[in-house]
Amino acid sequence: MVDIAVSGGSYDGSGSIIRGYTASYPFSASISHFSGAYPVAQLTSGLARNFRVYYLTSNVTVSNGTEAMLSPDLAMGSLDLTDSQAGLEVAESKTLMIRTSINLDKDQCDEMVYLCLLLLDHEHASYMEGNTDDNIFCIDVSNSKICNPGTRL
Repeated sequence: MVDIAVSGGSYDGSGSIIRGYTASYPFSASISHFSGAYPVAQLTSGLARNFRVYYLTSNVTVSNGTEAMLSPDLAMGSLDLTDSQAGLEVAESKTLMIRTSINLDKDQCDEMVYLCLLLLDHEHASYMEGNTDDNIFCIDVSNSKICNPGTRL
């Protein structure tokens, strides 16, 4: 078993998250091979993937990946094929580019402060995750959202 941790994340700010408007928003997550005796092997066959990513919006930072997996608001993010099949050497870090599809209603927009990214091993991964508690990172997006039409918050 290995421990792949999400050690950071960011929103590139390429567009505001607008209430009532569904769009694909780009985020990045920094992942690290935190512990384990062997590397994560890069995969090349069609269906094989090492990583899958989920996201949820929250009014508080979520610090435990195991708890986040229980959230009914968890949605699957999109990784390109290269990132989802990437390998990771022991003690190496890598940045993954993630696309999310967010559509907030008024209450969600008013309350949402964070977008939390959760990384999990894929069912066809070349490794087995040993600790999901450190697989989540929350990004403050409060300055990147518009909750009232015509008004920038």
